[in-house]
This record gives sequence, C-alpha cells and structure tokens, in this order.
Amino acid sequence: MEEMEASRASLEPVLARNPNLRISAKVASNHSKILQKDFRAVAEAVREVAAADRVAR
Repeated sequence: MEEMEASRASLEPVLARNPNLRISAKVASNHSKILQKDFRAVAEAVREVAAADRVAR
C-alpha cells in the first residue's frame, strides 16, 4: 500500500503543471481488477469527461 501512496504522491507535480488533468477517484483496486471491482468509479469518471466535452463544444 505504501507503494501506491508513493505513486499517487508523484502525480502532484504533474497535476500542478497541467490543469487538464484531474484525479476523479481513489479506489482500492489495482490496475488488473479496477473494472471488475470499481467499475462505478470508472463509469463516473467517463461521465465527467463526457460532460466536460459537451460543455467545451
């Protein structure tokens, strides 16, 4: 779990440099199980991106 927290912390400078990037959710699943266990969070992130795209057009 410490490894994931370190990875998340390393994202802060990247997010600070690019305002187009945003973390939508923090979930417990790893990359191989995220669609199986946290599909609701993924679906919500996709909805957020789609809504932002509609507003931008």
